[in-house]
Amino acid sequence: MYKVSVVIPVYNAQEYLRECLESVRNQTLKEIQVILVDDGSTDGSRKILDEYVQKDDRFLLLKQENQYAGTARNNGMRKACGEYICFLDADDCFEHTMLEDMYEQAKEHNSDIVICNGYLFDSVTKEIQEPTWLLRSEYTTAKPYDFSYKDVPERIFQITIGVPWNKLYKRSFVEETGIQFQEIKRCNDEYFANMSLILAGHIAILNKRLIYYRINNPDSLQGMSNLTEPSFDFYKALIAIQNELYARNIYQLVERSFVSKCLSSCIAALRKQKSFYNFSAVYNFLKDKAFGDLNIGKHSKEFYYSNFDIYSDIMKYSPEEFLFNENMKFLKGGKAHYFFPFAKLEGVRNIALYGAGKVGKAFWHQLTNNNYYRMAAWFDVKFEEYKKTGLPVTDPKDIRNHEFDKIVIAIEDRKVAESVYRYISEQGIPESKIIYGL
Repeated sequence: MYKVSVVIPVYNAQEYLRECLESVRNQTLKEIQVILVDDGSTDGSRKILDEYVQKDDRFLLLKQENQYAGTARNNGMRKACGEYICFLDADDCFEHTMLEDMYEQAKEHNSDIVICNGYLFDSVTKEIQEPTWLLRSEYTTAKPYDFSYKDVPERIFQITIGVPWNKLYKRSFVEETGIQFQEIKRCNDEYFANMSLILAGHIAILNKRLIYYRINNPDSLQGMSNLTEPSFDFYKALIAIQNELYARNIYQLVERSFVSKCLSSCIAALRKQKSFYNFSAVYNFLKDKAFGDLNIGKHSKEFYYSNFDIYSDIMKYSPEEFLFNENMKFLKGGKAHYFFPFAKLEGVRNIALYGAGKVGKAFWHQLTNNNYYRMAAWFDVKFEEYKKTGLPVTDPKDIRNHEFDKIVIAIEDRKVAESVYRYISEQGIPESKIIYGL
């Protein structure tokens, strides 16, 4: 009998697919079933999947027309034979002891769900980050190895985020509850990941970083999200959770946790928009409908764990005013904050930066933590100095050897910025490609 079934939805993931599959194939836990669900890939993914099915009889391949990851995961779950089930995205990787560590934790505590921590891996900079928001074990200090939502009703949705890939699920728990992924294009894992925390009677924390989640991958669905039209799937997911909480008479008990989670999710959805048209559409949708439907704004500021000031600004300002305020430099606690001018990048993907000082570093972090844009190049006359600190900064003399859609001048001093603008123009870069002005 398989101890764990791993379900991997795959859609046009050839660049990172081998790395993903090798991380599963080389797990220290050998009694595993690996269910690969090809969601209608049109690149070389299918050939790679066929190869792994041929060389490892633990691998099973399912094929479907492009119906997105939610449907793919549901189809994969139906074929699962393992005592436990976990999920992995095709551009992510497991630590080699991931499944063994999670399985042993689950068996020791008879868990319905085990939650672990993880890393973020930047595709462009190759930087490995240790996020603090993926697992907040401090909220479960009383009973970290066996708790349910009843033990932490005001924090249940803050303990982890609404994704399945840092969790191990008992298959009998999934089958008995009948919980499934939503069959929507985006945010299709929100309902499953969050409602399972409510339905589980026994949840355990494993405070180890056991998965690498890839960021700054523009070819992922998250990276491509909201490119041509605004998506309101985040709202569909949250409303579905809300309706289920009401139906089970649980809503009042977890209201603070859920409404705070809804506000954070709404703000995150707004931040992902890649054009002013889409931004405005989602902004006005939040303001006119979503906030009200999700009971956001019906409580005082102290009720929310975060983002209430942003909510207040959205309700107060137009989209244009909001973006203007966000892109202005402001002083807080003696430290300057700078916001990357995403609103000026409509329709482009490959971005270069000029300037690696405090503004440039701020822009670089925002740009590389956005899953859509490609960081094409980063220039500064002090490139040798910055390279010694590990930053991928390049000699401006090489600017003509790099391809990019836009170059953003990340310099606060107006005279210096104007000088850089002239220099870039003199290198033959069209003025239409240069974004200048904080």
